[in-house]
Amino acid sequence: LFRGRKHDFITVKDNKIIQSLIHKSAQRLVQHLEINDDECRREKEHILSLRTKCFWVPGRIELVGKHTDYAGGQSLVCATEHHGFALVTAPRSDGKVRICTNLEGVEKTVVLDLTAKQSQVDKQQELSSSSWAVYPATVVQRLKMNFSTEIQNGADIAVESNLPPASGMSSSSAIICYMFIVLDHYNSLSSSHHF
Repeated sequence: LFRGRKHDFITVKDNKIIQSLIHKSAQRLVQHLEINDDECRREKEHILSLRTKCFWVPGRIELVGKHTDYAGGQSLVCATEHHGFALVTAPRSDGKVRICTNLEGVEKTVVLDLTAKQSQVDKQQELSSSSWAVYPATVVQRLKMNFSTEIQNGADIAVESNLPPASGMSSSSAIICYMFIVLDHYNSLSSSHHF
């Protein structure tokens, strides 16, 4: 489906681990688009291959200064080469972000509205089974607050990761980064005068 596509931020041609994760993400995206018959599926896959974007967001290892960077302190970090998040995304025009993933071995889907309301973040915090979704909900809320007129387009995001949660490899930071990267791509936020 996505063979020969250019992937942002990293060349994946020779990296079989990342290629495998992107392939799994692509399968997840097609699966969650609720396509029933085979002919429709092939046509939808072709259309998707023209509209989709692939991203790789590596994990990071903090060598010095863990939990000091966001408080203004100094830290020394490096990106992981083979551990991170592979994403396959497609644009949405209905003001929603749908994230499909298999974090911790359980299939999970979260749908977020493009809203600045705190209630969406609070709702994700209350749902202990999807506590990871607090991070994308917070990014959506903050971007909508800062770019209220610019951020109109949502996205379907299929995520595969080989980054162990709570391993000290900044999986939460990677989630925050991939949410910004995807919403920036579909809304051109970094070229906004507010950026």
